[in-house]
Amino acid sequence: MLRLGRYMSLLVLVAAAIFCAGRINVYFRLTDAKGLLVSCVTMVVALVGWVVWVSRGPRKTLRRNADDRLRLARICPVCGYNMRATPDRCSECGYEVTQ
Repeated sequence: MLRLGRYMSLLVLVAAAIFCAGRINVYFRLTDAKGLLVSCVTMVVALVGWVVWVSRGPRKTLRRNADDRLRLARICPVCGYNMRATPDRCSECGYEVTQ
């Protein structure tokens, strides 16, 4: 689930995109269709960037949780061998546990 902070970041991002699009339109004296196109492109780029930024957080968390589960269950992350008998080193593939 997303936190309120990420929604606030979206609000700030949209406001910044609208401000930038307005500045671009004023600077280049764009009106009508060209100004609308610049505004739309700016918003799309901003929203794609936000989606990529938001989607990185859950992936890192899920990967970290999976690694923690493997370590706690004493399963080798390389080959999946049960490392309860030799907790410091995997006897199957030779992977050494670093702590």
